[in-house]
Amino acid sequence: MMIILAVVAVANAQNSTNTTTTVRIDDYIAANKRNYENNIKEYDLKLQAFEELFNGRLDTIDTQKDFMIDSLKLTNERLNTLEFLSDLSKSCVSRYQNSLPTEYNITMTIQNCTATAKSYYNSLISDARTTRNSLEYYYDVTLNNDLNKCGSGLNVTSQPNYTLCVTTAIEKANVYTIENRKTFNNQMDSASCAANGHVNKALDCSFTAQSNAFQSISSANIQIDMCIQGNNSTACSGYYCQNVERISANSVNPKNQTMPNPFYGRNETLSCLMLDIV
Repeated sequence: MMIILAVVAVANAQNSTNTTTTVRIDDYIAANKRNYENNIKEYDLKLQAFEELFNGRLDTIDTQKDFMIDSLKLTNERLNTLEFLSDLSKSCVSRYQNSLPTEYNITMTIQNCTATAKSYYNSLISDARTTRNSLEYYYDVTLNNDLNKCGSGLNVTSQPNYTLCVTTAIEKANVYTIENRKTFNNQMDSASCAANGHVNKALDCSFTAQSNAFQSISSANIQIDMCIQGNNSTACSGYYCQNVERISANSVNPKNQTMPNPFYGRNETLSCLMLDIV
């Protein structure tokens, strides 16, 4: 009877040891899986930050567009009040106000600049998103399959075999994570570089649109003011040019071969340019 009790005691001790080891292995697996979940969340945060930065930079163009629209509204309000001063003022405003850009045209032109840039967003982060999904698939499918295999066959009856199998599966997952992270970071760097190019193109596009709109507004204001003063370009043999450059009289010297260049700083080719010497 004493021998039987001793055998039972040893068996209980072994079972207790196996149970304790199994619990520790389960905790080990759970801790690593929490780390893997955090890795996926980190990727998602980086992708979200990239999207917010990309769209935020383009949204500044819409803010500039709003300033442009406000300037156009102020110009139209000024011209509308000028019409009440006299019949001449009304005639001058009617003659040149139609040369002003419309709010719709300004809005559509500038929005097209940003829309073109935003159309590239999905392609910018396509590779990085695929890499992120590959890592999530490894955790959810490949790793779980490896861990499930550890609980079958000889591993069920051999605690050392089970422990070795689990740690090997986790180690494989860690190695895959390191390589995946390198790839993901490189792809995000490439996406940022390409995004800078698209944002710069959108800014250039918007700048050109705004410059053209400001030039039209400025030219219309000058022509209307000159018309009201009776000093209109239509008096020059019936020829009209909306592009006016004012030059001070003291800069004009017929004895000198050079004078200030009225084309300096103009990026576009003008069909005509009228010099207003004041």
